[in-house]
Parts: sequence; structure tokens; C-alpha cells
Amino acid sequence: SSGINAEYGVQGSERHHDHADEKRGSDRCYEKNIDYPGGTIQESEDIASAEECLNLCHVHIECVRIVYFGKANKCLLKDERHKEGSTLTYMAMAGSVSIDANCAMNEDAENKDHKKEKDEGKNEEEEEEEEEDEETGRE
Repeated sequence: SSGINAEYGVQGSERHHDHADEKRGSDRCYEKNIDYPGGTIQESEDIASAEECLNLCHVHIECVRIVYFGKANKCLLKDERHKEGSTLTYMAMAGSVSIDANCAMNEDAENKDHKKEKDEGKNEEEEEEEEEDEETGRE
């Protein structure tokens, strides 16, 4: 029975570890109480969540960032002309959040890669390293 307990302990810690990683990843892309004035390319009402807003952004080729205002269920898609983030606008003070679209997409891609096709990723990395070695050899 002690063997089973040990096994269970390992699984438990792994699960906990994965969850912590996921949270850290999304926090890195996710800013609270901030607004990015200007550069709005699309404004949508009745959007239920920041995630749903981000999905709209991913379909829009020029969208680099979202600002989501939960109190009004309003989703603003921003292109690269937006100004610096501000915590002082009305929306920011009322609790709007922002997500960097590229950051979020990279997180998604990394998470998918971890779950499947680990081997392919390794091969690609090795090939890249070999190419770099050849270049330094030429010099």
C-alpha cells in the first residue's frame, strides 16, 4: 500500500505543477485595470468574456491587442497604432483588462506543442543548432 501512496503523490504533484504553469502563462499576457487608447479597429458589444474577445482578435488580421470592458461586455480590437497602456482612462479605472494577442497565441501554441508532437519539436531544434555550427565553422 505504501507503493500506491508514493505513486499517487507523484501524480498529484505533477497535476499541481501543470496547473501552476498554465496560470503563470496567461498572467503574463493578461493585464488588469488598463486601457490602450487609440488604434481601435473594431468595437463589439455583448461579448461575454475576455477570452471571447481574444478569439475575435485572432480572426482579424490587423489585431495585435484587445481591451475588454467587462462591466459593459464591450470588446475593443486594437491595431499597432494604439498608444501606450494607461491606467487613468475611465475604462481602466472601471476595471477593463487587456491581452496582447501575440503573447496569447504563443502561449496557446506552446501548450499544444507540449501535449503532442514533442519529438518533432526536438528534431527542429537540433537541425537549427547544426546550421548555426556550420556558420560559425565558415568564419
